[in-house]
Amino acid sequence: MKRLIILAVMVASPAIAAKPYARLTIDGADQIVPGQEVHVIVEVLAPDFFTLPPQFPLFDVPGAMVTLPAERTQNMVQTIDGQQYAGIRRTYAVVPEQPGSFSIPSIAISLGWSVEGKPTTGEVVTEPVSFDVVEGTGSAFAAKRVEITQSFDRDPSKLKAGDALVRTIVVSAQETQGITIPAADIGTTPGLRQYVKPSKVEDAVPFGRGDTVSRRTEAIVYTTDKEGSFTIPAVSYSWFDTDSHQDQSSPLPSIRVLVAAAAPEAGIAIDDLPTGTDDTRARRETMTGILLALVAAIIVWFGRRAPSRAVSCWHAFTERRRHSRRYRLRRLRKTIMKAAPTDVYAALHVWARAEGYRTLHDWLAGLRPEVVLQVGTIERGLFSDGKPDFDRKKLASMLDDRLHAAPATKSALPPLNPGQAADVTLM
Repeated sequence: MKRLIILAVMVASPAIAAKPYARLTIDGADQIVPGQEVHVIVEVLAPDFFTLPPQFPLFDVPGAMVTLPAERTQNMVQTIDGQQYAGIRRTYAVVPEQPGSFSIPSIAISLGWSVEGKPTTGEVVTEPVSFDVVEGTGSAFAAKRVEITQSFDRDPSKLKAGDALVRTIVVSAQETQGITIPAADIGTTPGLRQYVKPSKVEDAVPFGRGDTVSRRTEAIVYTTDKEGSFTIPAVSYSWFDTDSHQDQSSPLPSIRVLVAAAAPEAGIAIDDLPTGTDDTRARRETMTGILLALVAAIIVWFGRRAPSRAVSCWHAFTERRRHSRRYRLRRLRKTIMKAAPTDVYAALHVWARAEGYRTLHDWLAGLRPEVVLQVGTIERGLFSDGKPDFDRKKLASMLDDRLHAAPATKSALPPLNPGQAADVTLM
């Protein structure tokens, strides 16, 4: 009888002791350098099956960046001491910023599992671990299989003054995060204005068979309003190869840019000012027209002997009114308040030319900074794939009869994407 009791306890004890647990390991903890991605692997195992998936939290490591890449969770099944466990594996990415010793704290992970067919919840806690980071070779970026490429949206040797050339540089790498990939040092090109668009970073980009890479994409826009030959300088992109534990460098060749003179009068055709719709002002103008018509009728009545002269005077009066500066200014304000950003930009060009300026920027040169800021907002939205979210009321209110009309002498050709180029210093 005593033997049967002992045997029953021995058989039942594994089931009683079967509880979930977690284990943590560091993948490749030898010769880690600053900037290298360290893989911290966490496995959570529960008897039989999970009723709620484990919730993997982020944790803090002083002097390092910690992320949980959005990669597919790995499932597994293991049998330990005759008990079957379901397991889930996730991998954290830890990027140390300087040499020294780093500690991974205990991680509390909540989950749900089954006990005798009934769901229960709780948490498991990992043991703290540490790793060392050795002194690097000077390269701030460490990764595997780094590649850098460049492309252009058109032939750089067949440009005309006023054209825009878009250069796209793509850096891809393995065993790193897109946010840690540094931008290429593109330098500057004498004679060309350049504008760097916001970079785009991506992770887990499919590459080859079953592999993924992280990627950083940058777009640089080059413009010029004069002809000539220009050279975009070569690029040398450096990184530390975690496979060979050596500094590496990948080059991008220099590019020659040939710009021919633009055709005469080339540019964006600007239509006449579009008219907006404002009921109050429309009624006011209608009443003014009726009164003027009555006055003209009276004049014609009393000047019956010279009807042709009265008609000529009337036409001259209305023509002068239509071309008066105040009338054109009122139409410009109406366009700013109601029309599309492209029509507003065209209307500003027409106004600048009517005021005796060669370009819109010549006219803006002597105005208040607030006016220049609003026009720059329109330009950045139209020429940089953004949203021309300018303040219509503010811009319209700042345009008054006191605007100067003295022409300035500037370049004969208007710059392309002037709002973007204003931020770039020409060499």
